[in-house]
Formats: sequence, structure tokens, C-alpha cells
Amino acid sequence: MDLLAEKSEYNFMYLRYVLPAIAEGFYRDFSIKELPQGLLDYYDQHWQRMGMEGENRPNGILLSILVAAGTPVSSKLIADTAGRDRYEVLEVLERWRGFLKKERVEGQECYSTYHYTFAEFLQEKPAIKREAAKLLAAKNDRIREALTADEGEGDEEE
Repeated sequence: MDLLAEKSEYNFMYLRYVLPAIAEGFYRDFSIKELPQGLLDYYDQHWQRMGMEGENRPNGILLSILVAAGTPVSSKLIADTAGRDRYEVLEVLERWRGFLKKERVEGQECYSTYHYTFAEFLQEKPAIKREAAKLLAAKNDRIREALTADEGEGDEEE
């Protein structure tokens, strides 16, 4: 138990993520010594497992929209901003569901990061920094308008 506490760096969020990952079999050859050291290492390990430096790198833009927005956003807004299909966006968000918070805002399902440490982790990733900078430079007005517009259209998501 002491080793797990040390691995978690005494952060309860670590346990919130790592214990379910153990139960789901992400650590098949389970050895407590091989668990990531701290929450940021866990995030990085998940980032690598999701292939975000490889074939799934383009999905980083979807996460960068969450970071750039700084407020819960709908999958439609993410898709429109990224120029991607909404259902493709929903699939990516589903793969990151453990790190995201889904809530209903003005009749729409909206997404944000579950915990500020994940947003901070994302902000430090070079791919996210690059994509967020592009978004803010090219589409800042569009994002701002979309976030402040009356979204009372009642766009329901499955």
C-alpha cells in the first residue's frame, strides 16, 4: 500500500485513473513497481497508448479545441472548428472518456477536461500547443462567436 501511495504521489486522481486501468487489463503483467510515477506520467502513458504521436496525431486537434475553449463545448462545435465529421469526433471523445467530463449545457451534450491537471498536461504537449496556436490564430473569432452565441437550438446527441 505504501508503494502505491508513493507511485500516486499522494494524489487521489491518480487512483481514480490507475485502479480502473488495472481492472480493465491495461497492466496485464501487473507489478506495482511498473505503474507510472505520478499523474503526469499516467497521462503520458495513456497518450502513447492512444497513438497520439503516431497515426492518431491528427486527433490532437480535437483535444486542443477543448483546451483552447476553456469551457464545455459540444461535439458539433468541435467538429465544425476542426473541419471533421461529428460522429468521428464523438468516437475520439469516447476513447478519451475517462479524462473528459460530459454535461448538458443549454440542451446540448458538452465536453470539457475532467480535471485541471489533464488540461495542463495537454497544454504542455507540443502537438497540442501547435494545434491550439493554429486554432487561435485562424479561428479565434469563430470559436468565440460559437461559444458566446445562443446555442438554444437543442441539438441533441446520442
